[in-house]
Amino acid sequence: MRLTRPSLRAMRRLATMLSLGAFAMEAAALLLLVPNIALPSFVPLGFFGVASFVLGVTYPAVGWLIVSRSATNRIGWLLLLIGLSTAVDTFSFQYATYGLLGYPGALPFADVAAWTYFWGYFPALLLFFPAILLFPDGHVLSGRWRPLTWAVGIAALLILPAASIATWPFRGVALLAAQTPVEIYASNALLATLVTIGNMVLASVAIATVVGVVVRFRRSSGIERQQLKWFALAAVVTIVMLLAFSGGGIGAPFDGLAAIVQGAILPIGVGIAVLRYRLYDIDVVIRRTLVYVPLTALLAGIYAASIGISQRAFIAVVGKESDAAIVLSTLILAATFTPIKNAIQTRVDRTFRDANDVERRLLTFTQSVTDQLAVPDPGRTMRAFLVTAVGALKAGGGEAWFETPTGEESAGATEARADGPRLAVPVEVAARRFGRLELDARTGGGAYSARDLAALQTAAERLAVALHDLRSAVAIERAAFGELPGPMVDAPE
Repeated sequence: MRLTRPSLRAMRRLATMLSLGAFAMEAAALLLLVPNIALPSFVPLGFFGVASFVLGVTYPAVGWLIVSRSATNRIGWLLLLIGLSTAVDTFSFQYATYGLLGYPGALPFADVAAWTYFWGYFPALLLFFPAILLFPDGHVLSGRWRPLTWAVGIAALLILPAASIATWPFRGVALLAAQTPVEIYASNALLATLVTIGNMVLASVAIATVVGVVVRFRRSSGIERQQLKWFALAAVVTIVMLLAFSGGGIGAPFDGLAAIVQGAILPIGVGIAVLRYRLYDIDVVIRRTLVYVPLTALLAGIYAASIGISQRAFIAVVGKESDAAIVLSTLILAATFTPIKNAIQTRVDRTFRDANDVERRLLTFTQSVTDQLAVPDPGRTMRAFLVTAVGALKAGGGEAWFETPTGEESAGATEARADGPRLAVPVEVAARRFGRLELDARTGGGAYSARDLAALQTAAERLAVALHDLRSAVAIERAAFGELPGPMVDAPE
């Protein structure tokens, strides 16, 4: 049954309340953190402590953005709940620390807050795996993967009741001081067994989830592949940071800065992918990452090596270390920066250049038409399609035509036209024509490749389908959401 307009509005209002609740708890936790820092027993937040503050803001913020655009989007709701659970856990720890260690008796239910903190991170962890399984379209890859979501539910039923019951008798300072749940669960073998089994189920789900993401990526194409690229990049950065900082070998302030990045990058990557905002910029991000990460490592190595060699040279000549070694090393670094960067850039461009650049640019345009809320002007749309196609295929010029009730009319032509054979591309679907493109020969006389022609034909078909379906889609959106028409489509920059 299709949701009515009031129910959609109520869902958005609920999403707003959940996100504001998470923000309020994060703000309260920060206020309590100020006096807690002065306590003799205070332990620095470190990487994971800072990350918990960041996660409690970024996840509900991105979740709210997604739900505000599509109230029935499951990923948006999961992100909201993950963020809310993290905010509850962060607030509970600061509240319990203040009420039990800092000023005993000053706050009511401080012991309950310590109890909530000890097992409160489980809901966020449990909800994280369904969010990945449903990414990016809100559905599992196929019916075979649906039992994984059931397994998450089984893990929740095993872990949450057992953990909450087992820790209830120890609520208070004991839970704040406990670094591991072993001594807490030792008092009840049955509950400890249930938690252990639940963790084993969750570990299996985690492995299967990674496999599912890999399978989905291998089967993906077009927009879905770009969405999965954003998620993969954010996930890799997150995993690298977790591995680097989990041992505690890297201290302040780098652990805090890394925690801010780690807490923000995954929800932001998911938000960009789901909302399709600057979706195709992922290729630029990947290329720059592939350039600047090895560049930084090489320069750091050169700098360290040059300082060591220079200091040894100065010791051999003058008998002591000299600040001139640092100056010399800096000059060497400045002299080698540009050549090394250009060499890495050339290698990355040659190796990782997007072979589907034409397809990417054309699909970006057709997607912009699909995302319109109002039926675009046909002449302006065909003219924008011409500009996009000429730029993507490096055509010498061309002209666009669109269909009218009285016949075909020109939507405009490029200022320059090339001589030679011309390529005609119809924009039609189901025997209904919306227009056509006429492209001149490619600049420099090169022939269009079969791959380029296939990408252009696919884009023309997608554009025709979008124009064909847009009027009925606009009617449905207006009935469901009551939104105003969007702007006319134009050529992407």
